[in-house]
Amino acid sequence: MKAIGVTNKRQLAEAIAAHIPAFERYLPPPRKPWMSEDSRMNLFDAAALALTFFQSPSGGGQQPT
Repeated sequence: MKAIGVTNKRQLAEAIAAHIPAFERYLPPPRKPWMSEDSRMNLFDAAALALTFFQSPSGGGQQPT
């Protein structure tokens, strides 16, 4: 996560929402220390995994040679 300059899941979700504007509407409000994590954060976890896969050298469905 440090490669894109984020240090927590909220910043990662904001970075994904900036990269994929359709996700902006699903960004939950900032969490208070006594609140549990919003279930919508799972969407951003999945998006981060997909973006990592498709931007990796061996990702994107390419077969190794």
